[in-house]
Amino acid sequence: VPGSVLAANGDISASVTTRDTAGNVTTANTSHAYGVDTVAPVASISIDNVTSDNVINATESGQTIAVTGKVDNDVNAGDAVTVKVGTETYQTTVNTDGKTWSVNVPGSVLAANGDVSATVTTRDTAGNVTTANTSHTYGVDTVAPVASIAIDNVTSDNVINTTESGQTIAVTGKVDNDVNAGDAVTVKVGTETYQTTVNADGKTWSVNVPGSVLAANGDISASVTTRDTAGNVTTANTSHTYGVDTVAPTASITIDNVTSDNVINATESGQTIAVTGKVDNDVKAGDAVTVTVGTETYQTTVNTDGKSWSVNVPGSVLAANGDVSATVTTRDTAGNVTTANTSHVYGVDTVAPVASITIDDVTSDNVINVSESGQTIAVTGQVGNEVKAGDAITVKVVTETYQTTVNTDGKTWSVNVPGSVLAANGDVSATVTTRDTAGNVTTANTSHTYGVDTVAPVASISVDNVTSDNVINASESGQTIAVTGKVDNDVKAGDAVTVKVGTETYQTTVNADGKTWSVNVPGSVLAANGDVSATVTTRDTAGNATTANTSHAYGVDTVAPVASISIDDVTSDNVINATESGQTIAVTGQVGNEVKAGDAITVKVGTETYQTTVNADGKTWSVNVPGSVLAANGDVSATVTTRDTAGNVTTANTGHTYGVDTVAPVASISVDNVTFDNVINATESGQTIAVTGKVDNDVKAGDAVTVKVGTETYQTTVNADGKTWNVNVLGSVLATNNDVSATVTTRDTAGNVTTANTSHAYGVDTVAPVASISIDNVTSDNIINATESGQTIAVTGKVDNDVNAGDAVTVKVGTETYQTTVNADGKTWSVNVPGSVLAANGDISASVTTRDTAGNVTTANTSHTYGVDTVAPVASISIDNVTSDNVINATESGQTIAVTGQVGNEVNAGDAVTVKVGTETYQTTVSTDGKTWSVNVPGSVLAANGDISASVTTRDTAGNVTTANTSHTYGVDTVAPVASISIDDVTSDNVINASESGQTIAVTGKVDNDVNAGDAVTVKVGTETYQTTVNTDGKTWSVNVPGSVLAANGDISASVTTRDTAGNVTTANTSHTYGVDTVAPVASISIDNVTSDNVINSAESGQTIAVTGKVGNEVKAGDAVTVKVGTETYQTTVNTDGKTWS
Repeated sequence: VPGSVLAANGDISASVTTRDTAGNVTTANTSHAYGVDTVAPVASISIDNVTSDNVINATESGQTIAVTGKVDNDVNAGDAVTVKVGTETYQTTVNTDGKTWSVNVPGSVLAANGDVSATVTTRDTAGNVTTANTSHTYGVDTVAPVASIAIDNVTSDNVINTTESGQTIAVTGKVDNDVNAGDAVTVKVGTETYQTTVNADGKTWSVNVPGSVLAANGDISASVTTRDTAGNVTTANTSHTYGVDTVAPTASITIDNVTSDNVINATESGQTIAVTGKVDNDVKAGDAVTVTVGTETYQTTVNTDGKSWSVNVPGSVLAANGDVSATVTTRDTAGNVTTANTSHVYGVDTVAPVASITIDDVTSDNVINVSESGQTIAVTGQVGNEVKAGDAITVKVVTETYQTTVNTDGKTWSVNVPGSVLAANGDVSATVTTRDTAGNVTTANTSHTYGVDTVAPVASISVDNVTSDNVINASESGQTIAVTGKVDNDVKAGDAVTVKVGTETYQTTVNADGKTWSVNVPGSVLAANGDVSATVTTRDTAGNATTANTSHAYGVDTVAPVASISIDDVTSDNVINATESGQTIAVTGQVGNEVKAGDAITVKVGTETYQTTVNADGKTWSVNVPGSVLAANGDVSATVTTRDTAGNVTTANTGHTYGVDTVAPVASISVDNVTFDNVINATESGQTIAVTGKVDNDVKAGDAVTVKVGTETYQTTVNADGKTWNVNVLGSVLATNNDVSATVTTRDTAGNVTTANTSHAYGVDTVAPVASISIDNVTSDNIINATESGQTIAVTGKVDNDVNAGDAVTVKVGTETYQTTVNADGKTWSVNVPGSVLAANGDISASVTTRDTAGNVTTANTSHTYGVDTVAPVASISIDNVTSDNVINATESGQTIAVTGQVGNEVNAGDAVTVKVGTETYQTTVSTDGKTWSVNVPGSVLAANGDISASVTTRDTAGNVTTANTSHTYGVDTVAPVASISIDDVTSDNVINASESGQTIAVTGKVDNDVNAGDAVTVKVGTETYQTTVNTDGKTWSVNVPGSVLAANGDISASVTTRDTAGNVTTANTSHTYGVDTVAPVASISIDNVTSDNVINSAESGQTIAVTGKVGNEVKAGDAVTVKVGTETYQTTVNTDGKTWS
């Protein structure tokens, strides 16, 4: 039935009709009244301030805060309240008073947000539900205020002196940042502590401290504590060092000599004199100095160096007295003053000395010449009277000034002046300044004139030819040669002449004629050089000198000409034969070097001599000699004579041998076997055969050889070795015959000819042998695997038919070829082939070549395919976690652990697996599933290590092997965690009362050490056990226990069990006793008449009526009284008399 239909009414009627088997019908009727209530209850909720000031501070953020509030209208005790702070939600219920609620919220959660929302859901007796919502904002201030404090200098100079140590010193300082006026400041000096507060300006503070306390120490510490409006507290600290000095400084002063000689002279008496001195000890820069000379006083201060002082005093004041006094006053940093005094005597002398000076001639003739004008001239002079050694002399030559001093003899002086300066002027002035011991100065002056002549004389010189032809020849190089020459201009007789030839120098003078000169020079010196240099030096009356230079080149030729001669072969073959011995032979030759056309040549053959000259070409010569003369001898000699332009003569000689032969040569020839076996086989019959032979006796290279085979004739010559010959003949020609004939013709050097003949028989056989070859499998399975690819493989096979032991076998694999021979059994063969070559290919070819006795060759070929599989199988292995958490705990360390893992790729069931833990090794195989493996390892071994290595080895059908490795680290933790647990008081007074015995009590406690949030807590009260877990803060726990259970007992036991990440378990236990008092106090209450007549009249209905009453028994002042009139409820408390209420 639609609820809306039901809600619109208040009763239901129903009827039922039934029919029996006989068809009789009966209808029964009824009705039922019900209530309708569709009005939802009214609910409201509010949230109190989260703290007294509605602000979460740093301290509160670390506590658990009871967030409270109120509900109203139809909300009932026990209605659900949901509180949400940020993302966190907390559940509670309306308190038993039906008006308030409370839930604990971590202060950290509140501090992380700024508002709380709450909802309350209430349900009336009709089941109508209403939810009321509210929110409440609050402040968060967990930042402590910033504070800083500083201490000022304790005095103006931050040093306590004697005076201050007897006073009361106001120690002051400053504060900053968030420090406020009135904040507490604590000052500590040594063991003494002083309290003050920040001044009203909020920036400074001050506290009086006895100077004696400060003087007994050297530093002050101060702290300021400030609290912000949220209650956050900060304390700032600082310290300050200061000085203590009550000892007066030490002072000393001295006065320097008033002048360098401590005597005031005439000059100084007219000057201002800097009187100076020194200070020491504790005197410092700026200290006052007072200087007194006679009746005059002068003030100054110590210089910045802190060590000296100076004051200007008129020289006249010093000259009028004979001593100076000085005082210095110094004050140390503590203000103590010391004055030091001194005095100094000095001399006074104001009478000047007498002085005189003269200048000597500047040169011996007092004239500066050109040479001297380029030199440095020592200008000298004398001094007299009171002038003394070392006195200053100033020499002036026009604008140039030179300084010197009186020599050590005290009488003379000297100064160097450039000759150029003197040459540019004509007089010198000089002054000498002398000073007596008192420093009085006198200057004497003088001057001196001199002459200047710097024009040099003019000179010239020349050298004659050294010989008539100006050439030194060999003859002259051995004589003494008079080298001569001429001079001119201002050169005069007797002037010096220097002659230089090479490194040799010769001196002479101009001859008396004043025009010529001569000097003897060895010809060998001239011959060793090629030029002569000469200089003449002349000097005028002023001493100016001029040097003139010249040089003269000449020729030197002392070397005879070079000549050479040679004789050509007398004939083309340099042999005189019989024919030539009857002829006239032109004997010829060549000349070289410096031989020239027309030079005489003499030719001698035996006793005969023939004359000729060099041909016009200057290179050749020729003379006719009878052949008979030449044939009667065996050599020719020739000489050539040549002369150079210097007349030197050279003759060159030579000789030449030749042969004489008129006898015919001897010749012989033979033919070699036509092949190595002298049989022409089938192959050779199709080739070109080199038919060879030998020659001997006088036969020589190049001689003509004629070879004849059958009807065929072949021409060749003797080879370059002069011993052998060869000619190519078609094998087919040789195969159709069986002998060869050969002739050789030779000619000796005289042209005589001899011919020798021979013949040679040979065999013919052109039928080839039969051959066959096969190749065995390359390996047992005819497959090259990875291992075999790295080895050397013996490839083998067989041969048959006419193949013989030792026959050549060629094996080819890919591009590689290998040679071997048929084994001694004549049936098999073998050759080593690198596995890598076989692995790079897939077939082998082999050939065997056999040769019969005639040399006929047959080659048989074969090939053989094989497999290659060098790819190792792919293997992988992994290790599972050794336990569910991959950590060996104490329990597991005492067990046997099945270490397991997986394999993959081409690993197969039964493949070997090796597992290593520390120094222990365990063997197993891959499981039948081909995917997993397992091996038992003692937990103690695992606990003693931290990693496992495992390898699996698999082999494919080709025999390739792969080993895969892996390792796995795991944790070991066999140390159980530490746990502790405590139980809080069960109520605020740790006593269960009658009311609490009817409630559900939150029994709470704390945990510590390694206990974690969520760890199981078991609480036992009497025979009842309750389970809970450690709260999310990891520090507290709570479990609801019926108050009736608590009231029936007097103690609680609790245990917490924690498990570390390794699974190690620890259980901590504790117990707590509490009190039980459930006997309710006796109470009574009565209500007085509401008015005097206990009747509310019209007037009273408009007034506020004090409804009163009395209480008795154990009721006491302040107990809550609830008054209800109709639907209205009023709250009050028992009056202070404990007897009445209103």
